Amino acid sequence: MHVIEPGRYTYYIDDIMFERDPRLTPENRAQLANGRGGNGIVMPSRGDDGMLLVRRDIVLGEKIPGYPGQSGVLSTPAALYENARTLSSARSLEDAVHALRAAFAAGHETPMQVVTDPGLIPLIADPEIRPLLRDALRDHARESVATMVSSGEPGDPFVFRVALVDEGTGDPIAGALVELVQADAGGRYAIRTAAWNPRLFAYLRTAADGSFEVRTVHPGGYEDDEGAYVPSHIHFSIMADGYRPYDSETPLDDDPLLAGALREEAVQQGHPITRVEIRDGVSTGTVTIPLQPVPAAN
Repeated sequence: MHVIEPGRYTYYIDDIMFERDPRLTPENRAQLANGRGGNGIVMPSRGDDGMLLVRRDIVLGEKIPGYPGQSGVLSTPAALYENARTLSSARSLEDAVHALRAAFAAGHETPMQVVTDPGLIPLIADPEIRPLLRDALRDHARESVATMVSSGEPGDPFVFRVALVDEGTGDPIAGALVELVQADAGGRYAIRTAAWNPRLFAYLRTAADGSFEVRTVHPGGYEDDEGAYVPSHIHFSIMADGYRPYDSETPLDDDPLLAGALREEAVQQGHPITRVEIRDGVSTGTVTIPLQPVPAAN
Protein backbone atom coordinates (compact mmCIF):
# COMPACT_ATOMS: atom_id res chain seq x y z
CA MET A 1 0.00 0.00 0.00
CA HIS A 2 1.74 3.13 -1.17
CA VAL A 3 0.68 6.75 -0.95
CA ILE A 4 1.58 8.70 -4.07
CA GLU A 5 0.23 12.19 -3.51
CA PRO A 6 0.35 14.22 -0.29
CA GLY A 7 -2.79 15.99 0.86
CA ARG A 8 -6.14 15.02 2.28
CA TYR A 9 -7.46 13.13 -0.74
CA THR A 10 -4.93 10.75 -2.17
CA TYR A 11 -4.54 7.24 -3.44
CA TYR A 12 -2.37 4.25 -2.74
CA ILE A 13 -0.99 1.31 -4.68
CA ASP A 14 -2.31 -1.95 -3.31
CA ASP A 15 -0.69 -4.45 -5.69
CA ILE A 16 2.08 -4.53 -8.27
CA MET A 17 2.11 -7.03 -11.12
CA PHE A 18 3.90 -7.55 -14.42
CA GLU A 19 1.97 -7.25 -17.66
CA ARG A 20 4.09 -9.99 -19.25
CA ASP A 21 3.21 -12.49 -16.51
CA PRO A 22 1.36 -15.35 -18.31
CA ARG A 23 -0.84 -15.82 -15.25
CA LEU A 24 -2.23 -12.30 -15.66
CA THR A 25 -5.59 -12.88 -17.37
CA PRO A 26 -8.45 -10.38 -17.74
CA GLU A 27 -10.27 -12.31 -15.03
CA ASN A 28 -7.57 -12.06 -12.37
CA ARG A 29 -6.89 -8.43 -13.31
CA ALA A 30 -10.51 -7.72 -12.45
CA GLN A 31 -10.18 -9.76 -9.27
CA LEU A 32 -7.16 -7.73 -8.17
CA ALA A 33 -8.91 -4.46 -8.94
CA ASN A 34 -11.94 -5.45 -6.86
CA GLY A 35 -9.98 -6.85 -3.91
CA ARG A 36 -9.50 -5.06 -0.59
CA GLY A 37 -11.73 -2.02 -0.52
CA GLY A 38 -12.92 -2.40 -4.12
CA ASN A 39 -13.00 0.45 -6.62
CA GLY A 40 -9.50 -0.33 -7.85
CA ILE A 41 -8.06 0.92 -11.12
CA VAL A 42 -5.38 -1.08 -12.94
CA MET A 43 -2.86 1.38 -14.39
CA PRO A 44 0.64 1.15 -15.90
CA SER A 45 3.62 2.38 -13.89
CA ARG A 46 5.50 5.43 -15.14
CA GLY A 47 8.59 3.41 -15.89
CA ASP A 48 9.21 1.46 -19.07
CA ASP A 49 9.13 -1.82 -17.19
CA GLY A 50 5.79 -3.47 -17.99
CA MET A 51 4.54 -3.07 -14.41
CA LEU A 52 0.87 -2.65 -13.64
CA LEU A 53 -0.31 -0.99 -10.45
CA VAL A 54 -3.66 -1.33 -8.70
CA ARG A 55 -4.71 2.13 -7.57
CA ARG A 56 -7.36 2.83 -4.96
CA ASP A 57 -8.56 6.23 -3.75
CA ILE A 58 -8.56 6.99 -0.04
CA VAL A 59 -8.55 9.90 2.39
CA LEU A 60 -5.07 10.29 3.87
CA GLY A 61 -5.08 9.05 7.45
CA GLU A 62 -8.08 6.75 7.06
CA LYS A 63 -7.69 3.04 7.57
CA ILE A 64 -7.46 0.85 4.48
CA PRO A 65 -10.00 -1.99 4.43
CA GLY A 66 -8.47 -5.42 4.90
CA TYR A 67 -5.35 -4.38 6.85
CA PRO A 68 -5.12 -5.10 10.58
CA GLY A 69 -4.50 -2.45 13.22
CA GLN A 70 -2.45 0.57 12.26
CA SER A 71 -0.77 -1.14 9.31
CA GLY A 72 -3.48 0.28 7.09
CA VAL A 73 -3.12 3.90 8.21
CA LEU A 74 -1.18 6.02 5.74
CA SER A 75 -0.32 9.04 7.88
CA THR A 76 2.77 7.80 9.75
CA PRO A 77 6.20 9.00 8.60
CA ALA A 78 7.58 5.45 8.48
CA ALA A 79 4.72 4.19 6.29
CA LEU A 80 4.99 7.14 3.93
CA TYR A 81 8.76 6.71 3.65
CA GLU A 82 8.38 3.03 2.86
CA ASN A 83 5.82 3.97 0.22
CA ALA A 84 8.47 6.08 -1.47
CA ARG A 85 10.96 3.21 -1.49
CA THR A 86 8.51 0.85 -3.14
CA LEU A 87 7.44 3.42 -5.71
CA SER A 88 11.10 4.02 -6.51
CA SER A 89 11.64 0.31 -7.10
CA ALA A 90 8.58 0.35 -9.39
CA ARG A 91 10.17 3.24 -11.34
CA SER A 92 7.35 5.61 -10.43
CA LEU A 93 10.01 8.14 -9.52
CA GLU A 94 8.07 11.39 -9.47
CA ASP A 95 5.43 9.71 -7.33
CA ALA A 96 8.18 8.52 -5.00
CA VAL A 97 9.31 12.12 -4.47
CA HIS A 98 5.70 13.11 -3.64
CA ALA A 99 5.61 10.30 -1.09
CA LEU A 100 8.88 11.52 0.43
CA ARG A 101 7.48 15.02 0.75
CA ALA A 102 4.49 13.57 2.59
CA ALA A 103 6.83 11.60 4.89
CA PHE A 104 8.92 14.69 5.65
CA ALA A 105 5.82 16.80 6.29
CA ALA A 106 4.51 14.11 8.64
CA GLY A 107 7.70 14.34 10.71
CA HIS A 108 10.30 11.96 9.22
CA GLU A 109 13.36 13.03 11.20
CA THR A 110 16.21 12.28 8.78
CA PRO A 111 15.39 13.47 5.24
CA MET A 112 19.04 13.18 4.13
CA GLN A 113 18.69 9.44 4.70
CA VAL A 114 17.46 9.22 1.11
CA VAL A 115 21.01 9.82 -0.17
CA THR A 116 22.30 6.63 1.45
CA ASP A 117 19.18 4.48 0.97
CA PRO A 118 19.79 1.90 -1.80
CA GLY A 119 16.06 1.80 -2.48
CA LEU A 120 16.03 5.50 -3.40
CA ILE A 121 19.19 5.70 -5.52
CA PRO A 122 17.08 5.87 -8.74
CA LEU A 123 15.79 9.28 -7.61
CA ILE A 124 19.34 10.67 -7.59
CA ALA A 125 20.49 8.82 -10.68
CA ASP A 126 17.67 10.19 -12.85
CA PRO A 127 18.65 13.71 -14.03
CA GLU A 128 15.01 14.77 -14.45
CA ILE A 129 13.95 13.62 -10.99
CA ARG A 130 17.03 14.79 -9.10
CA PRO A 131 15.99 18.50 -9.02
CA LEU A 132 12.60 17.51 -7.59
CA LEU A 133 14.31 15.53 -4.84
CA ARG A 134 16.66 18.41 -4.06
CA ASP A 135 13.69 20.77 -3.74
CA ALA A 136 11.99 18.37 -1.32
CA LEU A 137 15.13 18.06 0.80
CA ARG A 138 15.64 21.82 0.82
CA ASP A 139 12.06 22.47 1.90
CA HIS A 140 12.35 20.00 4.80
CA ALA A 141 16.00 20.33 5.88
CA ARG A 142 16.37 19.63 9.59
CA GLU A 143 19.57 17.65 10.26
CA SER A 144 22.89 19.18 11.32
CA VAL A 145 24.88 15.97 10.73
CA ALA A 146 24.37 13.86 7.62
CA THR A 147 25.98 11.77 4.90
CA MET A 148 25.85 13.12 1.34
CA VAL A 149 27.12 10.11 -0.64
CA SER A 150 26.01 6.51 -1.00
CA SER A 151 28.19 3.69 0.33
CA GLY A 152 29.34 2.80 -3.17
CA GLU A 153 30.55 6.29 -4.11
CA PRO A 154 34.19 6.11 -5.35
CA GLY A 155 36.73 8.30 -3.60
CA ASP A 156 38.54 8.88 -0.33
CA PRO A 157 36.31 9.42 2.73
CA PHE A 158 36.12 13.05 3.79
CA VAL A 159 34.47 14.72 6.79
CA PHE A 160 33.51 18.38 6.37
CA ARG A 161 32.85 20.37 9.57
CA VAL A 162 31.70 23.98 9.60
CA ALA A 163 31.06 26.58 12.29
CA LEU A 164 28.67 29.35 11.27
CA VAL A 165 29.14 32.61 13.20
CA ASP A 166 28.08 36.24 13.27
CA GLU A 167 30.73 38.27 11.45
CA GLY A 168 30.74 41.01 14.07
CA THR A 169 30.25 39.21 17.38
CA GLY A 170 31.49 35.71 16.61
CA ASP A 171 28.31 34.28 18.12
CA PRO A 172 27.10 30.95 16.68
CA ILE A 173 24.16 31.06 14.28
CA ALA A 174 21.64 28.29 14.89
CA GLY A 175 18.93 27.10 12.54
CA ALA A 176 20.47 28.39 9.31
CA LEU A 177 19.53 26.60 6.09
CA VAL A 178 22.61 25.18 4.36
CA GLU A 179 22.93 23.78 0.84
CA LEU A 180 26.15 21.98 -0.09
CA VAL A 181 27.20 20.87 -3.57
CA GLN A 182 30.45 19.26 -4.61
CA ALA A 183 32.17 17.49 -7.48
CA ASP A 184 32.88 13.78 -7.20
CA ALA A 185 36.37 12.36 -6.77
CA GLY A 186 36.94 12.72 -10.50
CA GLY A 187 36.00 16.41 -10.54
CA ARG A 188 32.56 15.87 -12.11
CA TYR A 189 29.31 17.36 -10.86
CA ALA A 190 27.07 15.03 -12.85
CA ILE A 191 27.28 12.26 -15.41
CA ARG A 192 25.59 14.54 -17.92
CA THR A 193 27.12 18.01 -17.80
CA ALA A 194 24.94 19.95 -20.25
CA ALA A 195 23.13 21.71 -17.39
CA TRP A 196 23.82 22.48 -13.73
CA ASN A 197 22.36 19.42 -12.04
CA PRO A 198 24.83 18.26 -9.37
CA ARG A 199 24.69 14.67 -8.17
CA LEU A 200 26.35 15.13 -4.74
CA PHE A 201 24.45 17.50 -2.46
CA ALA A 202 23.21 18.02 1.08
CA TYR A 203 20.60 20.16 2.83
CA LEU A 204 21.01 20.83 6.53
CA ARG A 205 20.20 23.14 9.44
CA THR A 206 22.90 24.39 11.76
CA ALA A 207 22.81 23.08 15.33
CA ALA A 208 22.46 25.21 18.46
CA ASP A 209 26.23 25.81 18.44
CA GLY A 210 26.13 26.96 14.80
CA SER A 211 27.77 23.80 13.49
CA PHE A 212 27.02 21.29 10.78
CA GLU A 213 28.89 18.25 9.50
CA VAL A 214 28.72 15.98 6.48
CA ARG A 215 30.41 12.71 5.63
CA THR A 216 31.29 12.57 1.96
CA VAL A 217 34.21 11.84 -0.38
CA HIS A 218 37.06 14.21 -1.08
CA PRO A 219 36.04 16.30 -4.13
CA GLY A 220 38.39 16.33 -7.08
CA GLY A 221 39.73 19.41 -8.81
CA TYR A 222 39.09 20.00 -12.48
CA GLU A 223 39.77 22.27 -15.44
CA ASP A 224 37.30 25.05 -16.19
CA ASP A 225 35.99 25.93 -19.65
CA GLU A 226 39.12 27.94 -20.36
CA GLY A 227 41.47 25.15 -19.35
CA ALA A 228 42.50 26.68 -16.02
CA TYR A 229 42.82 24.35 -13.03
CA VAL A 230 40.18 24.73 -10.30
CA PRO A 231 41.39 23.37 -6.93
CA SER A 232 39.23 21.01 -4.84
CA HIS A 233 36.38 22.89 -3.20
CA ILE A 234 32.84 22.62 -1.85
CA HIS A 235 30.06 25.03 -2.81
CA PHE A 236 27.76 26.35 -0.11
CA SER A 237 24.62 28.46 0.02
CA ILE A 238 23.47 29.68 3.43
CA MET A 239 20.34 31.49 4.55
CA ALA A 240 19.66 32.57 8.13
CA ASP A 241 17.09 34.93 9.64
CA GLY A 242 18.60 38.36 10.20
CA TYR A 243 21.62 37.75 7.95
CA ARG A 244 22.53 38.33 4.34
CA PRO A 245 22.38 35.18 2.17
CA TYR A 246 25.85 33.84 1.44
CA ASP A 247 26.62 31.85 -1.71
CA SER A 248 30.25 30.94 -2.21
CA GLU A 249 32.74 28.09 -2.14
CA THR A 250 35.48 26.93 0.19
CA PRO A 251 38.72 25.60 -1.33
CA LEU A 252 40.41 22.68 0.47
CA ASP A 253 43.97 23.47 1.51
CA ASP A 254 45.27 19.93 0.97
CA ASP A 255 45.07 20.42 -2.79
CA PRO A 256 48.76 20.86 -3.72
CA LEU A 257 47.79 23.28 -6.49
CA LEU A 258 46.07 25.64 -4.04
CA ALA A 259 49.22 27.69 -3.68
CA GLY A 260 50.72 30.93 -4.86
CA ALA A 261 48.45 32.88 -7.20
CA LEU A 262 45.52 30.47 -6.86
CA ARG A 263 45.47 30.74 -3.08
CA GLU A 264 45.87 34.51 -3.21
CA GLU A 265 43.01 34.73 -5.70
CA ALA A 266 40.75 32.66 -3.41
CA VAL A 267 41.53 34.95 -0.48
CA GLN A 268 40.93 38.10 -2.54
CA GLN A 269 37.57 36.74 -3.68
CA GLY A 270 36.56 36.19 -0.07
CA HIS A 271 36.41 32.41 -0.19
CA PRO A 272 36.96 30.91 3.29
CA ILE A 273 39.66 28.26 3.02
CA THR A 274 39.06 24.87 4.65
CA ARG A 275 41.91 23.44 6.67
CA VAL A 276 42.31 19.71 6.03
CA GLU A 277 44.06 17.30 8.38
CA ILE A 278 43.88 13.62 9.27
CA ARG A 279 41.72 12.93 12.33
CA ASP A 280 41.13 9.39 13.52
CA GLY A 281 42.50 8.16 10.23
CA VAL A 282 40.04 10.17 8.10
CA SER A 283 40.70 13.29 6.07
CA THR A 284 38.76 16.04 7.86
CA GLY A 285 38.15 19.62 6.79
CA THR A 286 37.19 22.40 9.18
CA VAL A 287 36.26 25.99 8.43
CA THR A 288 34.49 28.90 10.10
CA ILE A 289 32.07 30.80 7.89
CA PRO A 290 30.98 34.29 8.99
CA LEU A 291 27.63 35.81 8.03
CA GLN A 292 26.89 39.52 7.76
CA PRO A 293 23.89 40.74 9.77
CA VAL A 294 21.21 42.63 7.90
CA PRO A 295 21.41 46.28 9.00
CA ALA A 296 18.57 47.38 11.23
CA ALA A 297 15.96 49.52 9.50
CA ASN A 298 16.06 53.21 10.41
